[in-house]
Amino acid sequence: IEEIIRVFGYDNIKVTTPDATTEELIIVKSSLNNKKNKVIKKLKKSLIANNYNEIITFSFHSSDAHRFLEGDKSLMLTNGISEEHAFMRNSMLYNHLEALESNRKKGNKNLNIFEVGPIYHTSNFQENILFGISSRLDFQYSEKDFSFIFAKDQNLYEVYRFLTGIDKKLIRQVEFFDEYLSPDIGDNNKSITFKITIQSIDKTLDEKDLEQIHQNIINKISDKFQAKLRS
Repeated sequence: IEEIIRVFGYDNIKVTTPDATTEELIIVKSSLNNKKNKVIKKLKKSLIANNYNEIITFSFHSSDAHRFLEGDKSLMLTNGISEEHAFMRNSMLYNHLEALESNRKKGNKNLNIFEVGPIYHTSNFQENILFGISSRLDFQYSEKDFSFIFAKDQNLYEVYRFLTGIDKKLIRQVEFFDEYLSPDIGDNNKSITFKITIQSIDKTLDEKDLEQIHQNIINKISDKFQAKLRS
C-alpha cells in the first residue's frame, strides 16, 4: 500500500476526517478528562510537597474586584448572595488576596496557597485553572503591651484609629484585651491595656528602632488623650 501511495503521489490523496459516533466522542472526552485529572493530582502533590496549602474559594467576587480586573458585564449575577459576590470571577486574584489577608490578621504571616477551580470569561465560557500565590513577610515582628489610664468616658475606637495611624508602615495590628476599673486610679478613670504588633517589610528592627517606636507611641497617646502610662 505504501508503494502504491508513493507512486500515485501523496498530494493526490484527499484528506478526510471520519465522523465520530456519540459513543466515540464520549470515550475520547472521558479519556481527556482522566488525563487532565491525573495531571492535576500530580501538580497538587508537588505543590503540597513544597509547602503549599490547597484552598477552595467562592467562584464569585465583588463589583470592585470585577471592575478592577475588567471582567465581562455578562458575568453579573441576577440574584447574587451579596455585594461581595456580585459577579462570577474572571480571576482568582482577589479571592486569594482576601484569603491571605484573613490569615494575616489571625497571625498566619507566611503562607503559600493554591487553588484549582473555574474562572469565567463570559457567561458562556469558563475554564479551569490552577493559581498559586505566596505571602512572605520574610522579617521578624515584635509585640509590645501598653497600659494607659484614660478618662472613663474615652471612646476606645478613637484611640484605636489614632494608634493605627501613628505609623502605618510599621504598626501591623492593635488589639485591646484588658480594662481595669478601681478607686486606685480614680473613679473617673479607666486603665486600658492593648497589644501592638510592629513589623517592617524592609528589614528586621533592632532594639534601638523598637525603642524609638515605643516612645513615639507613648508620647503621642499621652499628648492626644491626656492619658498616663501605667507602670
